[in-house]
Amino acid sequence: MALGAWAIGGVRYGAVEEREAASVIETYLNAGGNFIDTARMYFDSEERIGNALDCMGTRADVVIATKTAQGNSLENISLMRADLEESLRKLKTDYIDIYQIHHPSDDPDVMEASLAEMSRFKTEGKIRAIGASIKGPNVTQATADLCRQYIDTGLVDALQLVYSIFRQSNDHIFEQAHQAGVGIIARTVLESGFLTGKYDGGARFPEGDHRRRWSPQQLQHLKAASDRLASRFLHPPFETVTQLAIRFALAPPEVTTLILGARTPSQVERNLATAQLPELDADLLARLKEEFTGFEKVVNVEENGSTRPVID
Repeated sequence: MALGAWAIGGVRYGAVEEREAASVIETYLNAGGNFIDTARMYFDSEERIGNALDCMGTRADVVIATKTAQGNSLENISLMRADLEESLRKLKTDYIDIYQIHHPSDDPDVMEASLAEMSRFKTEGKIRAIGASIKGPNVTQATADLCRQYIDTGLVDALQLVYSIFRQSNDHIFEQAHQAGVGIIARTVLESGFLTGKYDGGARFPEGDHRRRWSPQQLQHLKAASDRLASRFLHPPFETVTQLAIRFALAPPEVTTLILGARTPSQVERNLATAQLPELDADLLARLKEEFTGFEKVVNVEENGSTRPVID
């Protein structure tokens, strides 16, 4: 279970003080966590991680995955190196464990050029593995097709993609990734908090918060689906929808890592405690798959000029 460090960057999920961000990282590492996922686009996140690891002296024990904001067009391939160097500086390290292209292109020429540059970084020892963080929040056939494109290059070591009870369709590429030796890093496991029971159907988010991408009608659907999970599928030893959602995403054997975001130490502790629960039994897993197969159509957002920007 990785610590998703978007929220502690201090923007898009609400303000987080640096002291609180450091406490989140310290709590995660002291509990035995060893994988932190961030990005150049997550505002103060990289710098806060670098400061925390420097103070704790634990860099060698932690897998750091970050993402370049460049490399998704022919015009910015040349900027990838500067982006990497900036990440190395902010993270206070001389190598990145998994370096990912943020929103990688489906254009074959861009793919070839960006992965060639990533391969040079790998040869130089500046990164240890190459990743592609497939754009969200939507899960469609195009998402799976893009995953397959990157697997087929033979150059990618890991794919990061959306996978949750509500968005299951990306599991169609898991076996292909496994056969190719490509790790699967699953994100949005808790649907930006809507699989925690924290928000009701009337939730309203401030300007700049990425959760504003959902319409009021979609928020009602998300709330109703979360309530349905609680009433129909929640039985001991599972006490919360959060626990159910995490164990669901851990179920596929091909999934290497889950990214679980946290803004507070208590959220870290809650998420990691789920590792002590048993796996979902086959019957419950099958029922969840059947109930929510195709739910992506309900919660996918329109991709047009009027849609609020999503980093993801």
